[in-house]
Amino acid sequence: MNRAWGHDQGTATLKTPTSLLLHPDGSFDSFGYEAEEKYANFFNGEDRDYLYFKHFKMALHKSETLDRNTKLTARNGKKIDALVVFAHSLRYLKDRAIEIIRERTGDEKYNEKDIRWVITVPAIWRPAAKQFMREAACKAEMVSNKNPEQLLIALEPEAASIHCREMKMREFANEKGDATVSDVFARPGSKYLVIDIGGGTLDVTAHEILMNGNIKEIYQVTGGPYGGTKVDEEFMSLLERFFGTYQVKSFRENHPAEWLEMMNEFEMKKRGRRAYEGETTRIRLPRTFTALVSEQGGPDLARRFASSCTTDDVQFVRNEYFCIGPATMKKLFEPVLKGIVKHLNNLLKHRELRGLQFFFLVGGFAESAILQDAIKKNFQRR
Repeated sequence: MNRAWGHDQGTATLKTPTSLLLHPDGSFDSFGYEAEEKYANFFNGEDRDYLYFKHFKMALHKSETLDRNTKLTARNGKKIDALVVFAHSLRYLKDRAIEIIRERTGDEKYNEKDIRWVITVPAIWRPAAKQFMREAACKAEMVSNKNPEQLLIALEPEAASIHCREMKMREFANEKGDATVSDVFARPGSKYLVIDIGGGTLDVTAHEILMNGNIKEIYQVTGGPYGGTKVDEEFMSLLERFFGTYQVKSFRENHPAEWLEMMNEFEMKKRGRRAYEGETTRIRLPRTFTALVSEQGGPDLARRFASSCTTDDVQFVRNEYFCIGPATMKKLFEPVLKGIVKHLNNLLKHRELRGLQFFFLVGGFAESAILQDAIKKNFQRR
């Protein structure tokens, strides 16, 4: 039922970024790709007044004391209640869901009371954090305190596990027919890991399938700061080495729209297969960027850095394309991959996890062919 997001911004994905833009008075302006584009295109100092939040769920993921008193800091430094930020976001998603359902069913009277809502939360969140999400849903008018059963708070790894088990085998391998993962190998008594790797964090949970089909957590959830944004950080460091730290910082601050466009392109291509298959990854640099670094001595920096690289490894082509060879592209992944592999190796030493049969790799970063290959090479013989 989900529609692709970002059509108006020239993209189309089934996931939308957790970006929220509020008016200076704290009222809702926009969410997702629309919020990113609008914030990036502020030219008259509006960014100093508007409240912009990006990856705010990731910030809360690190919080062990998430409750109604928790504050979030907007890009301009102003603080606002986290409850308000989440309520605005949930209200937007609620309205979007109802809009789509009305379009599909033709029932204009369909409303939030006709839906049982499910909100997934990280497994490490404490009861107070789960209550926080319930309060945010009430504030968003998804549900009311009179009908608490209308909202189900589900743990992310459990939801991911159920989804994976119900998927068709043909979606995983060269299989035919309608057999599900549960039909083939996720049967009662099976033990497995759910490895959730998103933008900011790695979360790992161990489950066992019981005889009645339910799942039991057999080891407490663990995790660490090993998400896809670590690769983005390595890419930014590469740009700084090539063109200069000052130049890159200046471009990021003075041309946020072009910076966002460039990083979105890298985000898409880092999940692709070109580097994995030995091909060059090409990132188009905005003209404003090449003009800025040319004015500030960028080409000299580029030549100095290029002299330390093999010619087919990193190239600046036609003053427009930043071409990253497969060896360098894979190096951008090395820090986060080492963290993930080390974490999993330490985890698998525990007695409770003996007899594990398979992994479920989920989350946005899990789409990366380089990441998938690293997991297979390190753990396929276990």
